[in-house]
Amino acid sequence: MKMRAVLVSVLLGLVALVACSEGGNGSTFPAEVTADAASDGPQGRECCDALCLSSFETSFAVDAEDTRLRGSKLSLCRNGACIETDLADVVPDAGSTAGSKVFPGGNSWAPGTGTLTVLRDEPRRIRVGLVVGNDYEDGDRYEVKLTDADGSELYRRESAVSYVVRSFCCQICGNATFDEPDGGADGGDAGDAGDGGR
Repeated sequence: MKMRAVLVSVLLGLVALVACSEGGNGSTFPAEVTADAASDGPQGRECCDALCLSSFETSFAVDAEDTRLRGSKLSLCRNGACIETDLADVVPDAGSTAGSKVFPGGNSWAPGTGTLTVLRDEPRRIRVGLVVGNDYEDGDRYEVKLTDADGSELYRRESAVSYVVRSFCCQICGNATFDEPDGGADGGDAGDAGDGGR
């Protein structure tokens, strides 16, 4: 009987986590939840309190063969501090619709943690996110760069951003993205498409 109660508790926790982490908006991060929505019940409030993440997100298309993408590396920088990962284990096979990972390691939502998703669209679409701490401010500068095994740039975008601040249950979170999600998706150097120059 005790084991059944533990299993039920774990399953309810997973359901609540999934409900908050996707929210139907296609985002890597939790959906926007207003303070009014939090009053619907304590379970939703606990879930959203735990997952109130300030973040940066962007997505872009890359017209490259899967073999080339699997040998590629992604660099994600905020104000000159960068994290990197490879795409070897996230480019989806024919039987999958997407592959994803949390980097640079582990499964943490600590500030400085990146998320990467590769969708099996034509051309392939890549979503990138970064968990940001409470020290975010308008003017933060982000760079996203994808290079293949030979060092050739498949995508690059660098720009200062502004954050949209929202009430998220009992907390305040800031979220930012490049002005145009597909800036530079032609595979060239997008430079500062978001703010007109360095």
